Amino acid sequence: MRKLSFKILPVIMAVALMFSSCEQDNIGPVFDDLGSFTGSAFSKAIKQNDNIIKVGVTHRNHTKNSQLRLVLEPAGSTPATLATLATDVVTFTNSDTVWVDVAINYGQLADDGFYNFTIRIADGEEGYLEPMQYGGGIKQANISFSKYIPLDRTPFLGSYLELDGEDEYPVTITADPADEFTLIVSGGNWGSGASYKVRFNTNTRITIVDNQFLGVNYPGIGGAAGQVFYRPIAGKNGTFNTTTGEFSVWVNMILPNYPYNFGNYELLYVKN
Repeated sequence: MRKLSFKILPVIMAVALMFSSCEQDNIGPVFDDLGSFTGSAFSKAIKQNDNIIKVGVTHRNHTKNSQLRLVLEPAGSTPATLATLATDVVTFTNSDTVWVDVAINYGQLADDGFYNFTIRIADGEEGYLEPMQYGGGIKQANISFSKYIPLDRTPFLGSYLELDGEDEYPVTITADPADEFTLIVSGGNWGSGASYKVRFNTNTRITIVDNQFLGVNYPGIGGAAGQVFYRPIAGKNGTFNTTTGEFSVWVNMILPNYPYNFGNYELLYVKN
């Protein structure tokens, strides 16, 4: 039996080598010249003098000169005339990434409009890179934008009262240094140590609360289980008035780690 197994061993090895060779030939074309976007989404608030969205494109063989073709298409009801590619042909010259400009037509933007385009790598065109079809390759990306409408936060700063429909509580409102459209509410019905952020959307003139812990615990429940959390409510948005400085926000109050849900509340803020 030992001799028999010894004789057939070379045959088995030869078959294995042939199979390996065939496999390698089949997967070879997958690693040809392929293009990809550096991200799946690009967005921006568009200003009249800053109307360019830059989209990054890369390719597999970084040191090889090559080209790919891009296609820009409107999504949904977005007018096709709102965005234009600076060039639809991307040329790589010994570099791994090229940034392509998408110019937005500022004059056609409505104050309350939100717009979307899809940008993709054209495939099936001779002489150009094909889109990556494997791994982390991104063969198309989304571009979203709206008109930049600044928020003057001055009318909303200072000492306020928070009204929850039953009682009123003193709060202090400050500007969030990290976001020009966000206010920080400190104090309120959870005590002086609580604080949370409210974002103002100047396009649709609504407010919305971020998902966030308030930095305080429900009385009698220590640790992570007692941490109070605010989150937005689908379909319910607050409003704001730049003349009076009043604003409201809808929040769902919960203890996510307990767990317990206090329910939905509309909080109104008026000058103290």
